[in-house]
Amino acid sequence: MAVLSLVVFSGAAAAKTLTTSIGVTASVSANCRVNSPVALSLGTYGSSNAGGKALAGNGKVLSIACTKGTAGVRIALNNGTHFSNSKRHVLGPNSKKVSYQIYTNSGLTTVWNSKNTVAYTPKSDVATAIEMYSKVPGGQKPPPGQYSDTLTATVDF
Repeated sequence: MAVLSLVVFSGAAAAKTLTTSIGVTASVSANCRVNSPVALSLGTYGSSNAGGKALAGNGKVLSIACTKGTAGVRIALNNGTHFSNSKRHVLGPNSKKVSYQIYTNSGLTTVWNSKNTVAYTPKSDVATAIEMYSKVPGGQKPPPGQYSDTLTATVDF
């Protein structure tokens, strides 16, 4: 003889809930980029300059974009490829040189180099043009031709 046993539970099984916290983090790094620089034209040095008149110019040559709010961005310039006798030079025909200088301000009082840098504080992520001020001292007597130099800009952030 077989005995059948039936157990009946009344009510549903009690459900349990467990909660936990999950930390979410992100970091935003400071980053800068220099867009393709435009050549700085020092202008045309003519006979009026040879007598002592300086040639001055400026231009928005560097275009830089940094993460908004990046602190301490500094832009330095080296002395150029043809630096000699404590002067920057553009080099022309027959290795003739014409001295020039780049400054950090429109008053042409502070030479822009590796020690005297330009500060930049990004207000947005949009590229900003950085002004360069230049001067070719008068009194030089270079032969006609094309003259050039290459500067290196270093951005520290």
